[in-house]
Amino acid sequence: MDIPAASRRPIRWWNGVVVFAAAVAFQIGFGTVLWILGGSGALGKTETEVRAALYGPGSMAFQVVVTAGVLSLLAIAPLRLSRRDAGAELRLRRPRFATLVVAAIAVIPLGFVVDEVTYLLGLAAPAVFDPSGLERMAEVFSGASIPGLVAVTAAVTIGPALGEELLFRGYLLRAFSHRSPAWLAVGVTAVLFGAIHMNALQGAGAFLIGLYLGFLVVRTGSLWPAVVAHGLNNLTCAVFARVDPQGAGTAFASGHHPAVVIVSLVGVAAAIAYVATVERGGSPRR
Repeated sequence: MDIPAASRRPIRWWNGVVVFAAAVAFQIGFGTVLWILGGSGALGKTETEVRAALYGPGSMAFQVVVTAGVLSLLAIAPLRLSRRDAGAELRLRRPRFATLVVAAIAVIPLGFVVDEVTYLLGLAAPAVFDPSGLERMAEVFSGASIPGLVAVTAAVTIGPALGEELLFRGYLLRAFSHRSPAWLAVGVTAVLFGAIHMNALQGAGAFLIGLYLGFLVVRTGSLWPAVVAHGLNNLTCAVFARVDPQGAGTAFASGHHPAVVIVSLVGVAAAIAYVATVERGGSPRR
């Protein structure tokens, strides 16, 4: 027998903490399994063979899809088990098309702003903000065959956009919004979004993008602008990695031209102003 909606208790912050802890445990466990397989010789006898098995396009696509599936499950399963309306709780309502387009396109200039921030962080603490992870990811795309490139690009474009948004801007934003200001819930989920990347440089960039994606969800009352923007961000990164594999390292080492940064800031500000003006604001509370 279903539970009447009025009798259900709202999702609380500690529900979010438990679900996030489960996501971190999965990340650590999955990484440990891969590390054990690599060290045991199951993935190859030489270091080159092991690296190809772990960081090849097919392997990366598989890892991304598995991770996205688990994160999606962590977001949806608690709602289904408590017989809640997952679509309503995760804000799976249709947004305005114009807002969707503007919100998505704005992640392109936002990417240049994030590059500049990480460049400045690298200057301040080079030992902490290490770009090797980004460079290794760029190698996956630059060295892939066409079929491998298509597979890994599709995986990183669709998988995280769905899995991470369902979990962070869906379930966790709902959980941390209970009896809390929207801005605080957006900030907390952005911090956790950065933390789950388990890399200081990637985490800093994810935090900034997470703030923007959280704003979109709160303002529009829909998860889809964040999903599409997240996917376009990842697709853009994949294309740049293929076309200019040294670009990530160059941007981190020297930053972008001031004019590029200024134009990017103006573009992001214009998109935020548009969304804030057009959308009435979707309350994250239920």
